[in-house]
Amino acid sequence: MAKLIRRGIPVYLLRVLFLAFVLFLAGPGWMQMVHAQSLPPDFPTTPIRDAFNRANGSIGTAWNGNKTGFAINANRLDVGTGGYLLWRTPSFGATQEVHVTLSAIDPAAGEIALLLKSQGNSTWNKGVIKVIYHPDIQRVQVFTYTSTGGWVQQGADIDQAFANGDRFGAKATVSGQVVIYRNTTQVAAVDIRSWSLYTKGGYIGLWFTNASNMLVDDFGGGTWVQPTPTRTSTSTPTITQTSSSTPTLTQTSAPSLTPSPLPSDTPTPVPSATPLPSDTPTPVLTFTPEPSATPTPLPTATSEPLVTPTSTNQSPATTGHFAIGPGGSDVIPHQVVRTNDDRVFVFAYRGDLSNQLMAYWTSQVGFPTEAAQFTAATPYTQPAVIISVETVYDGLNTIHVLFNSTDGT
Repeated sequence: MAKLIRRGIPVYLLRVLFLAFVLFLAGPGWMQMVHAQSLPPDFPTTPIRDAFNRANGSIGTAWNGNKTGFAINANRLDVGTGGYLLWRTPSFGATQEVHVTLSAIDPAAGEIALLLKSQGNSTWNKGVIKVIYHPDIQRVQVFTYTSTGGWVQQGADIDQAFANGDRFGAKATVSGQVVIYRNTTQVAAVDIRSWSLYTKGGYIGLWFTNASNMLVDDFGGGTWVQPTPTRTSTSTPTITQTSSSTPTLTQTSAPSLTPSPLPSDTPTPVPSATPLPSDTPTPVLTFTPEPSATPTPLPTATSEPLVTPTSTNQSPATTGHFAIGPGGSDVIPHQVVRTNDDRVFVFAYRGDLSNQLMAYWTSQVGFPTEAAQFTAATPYTQPAVIISVETVYDGLNTIHVLFNSTDGT
């Protein structure tokens, strides 16, 4: 590889650059073909387990824990003295979600918490993850528990406010990450790999402390489900003759590239009486277009109409530059990804001699024009210094991120 680079730009690099240029020139109309499928929100992927739509009174047999501290009130869960509740069955997988709607938040509550990966369905003391929202200081914390190590806070406090009607959610992954959500938006991710049970499955639940004026609704969760793209429109390109303001690869008129016979279709007399070597006049400066000289969408020597798909929902092309957040790279490889739901993701290491990988992304579709549109960000910390970052997008719902670090991990 080093020898190829010293001799010049590799052929495959030229092809990549050319493809990127063609896609840019093709503009929003071409991209409409890519937008034939869109992804649903990546949270939640699991159903509501209890909507609390039943007669006022006890919460029922689907729950274990401090059941007497809660009651059904007007089709919602009314927190009285509170405590913990665990959804009895089943035990969910190693990557799991839990979520609940905060119908009425008690601003003086000590804890509003979600439980994940409880190692028991009647008690949490065999091991559990607890994601706590403190409404008085508008912060979220992540704690883990083991019978030998007790309660341990994982990561730093997270500044985040919730309002009445918001969904409070979390996902615990088999790789040791706890991701916190407000509604469908990720607000933070915390590494819990120091917790010995992070690869396990378990039970989900709720926990409230000093929250007697609290009402919640639509408790849900379970084993995480890979989001499936859904077809949103028919986007087969059509051949049209209508003009378009989108830049296209068209041949411009030039004397050297224009088929042009002599001014007359008859032989031109010469001063000598001797006729030309041929009685048949031969036009000069003629040109038969070749595929390389005529960058049409199809490699043909004849003129073909351009393929111009009709775009109905693609954002107009624009340009701009602005700071998003801390990040760097040694060679600026493929660190910017536009997904097929028209959102932008940016990946970079935090800075020189940093061991943090930063990910930024937009929650709204379209071309971002300011840093404020990158409403989500999360760091991933690993032991050694990161020296380069590369990404590969599968075209659906997974972005693979590869980085090199000084310890070779």
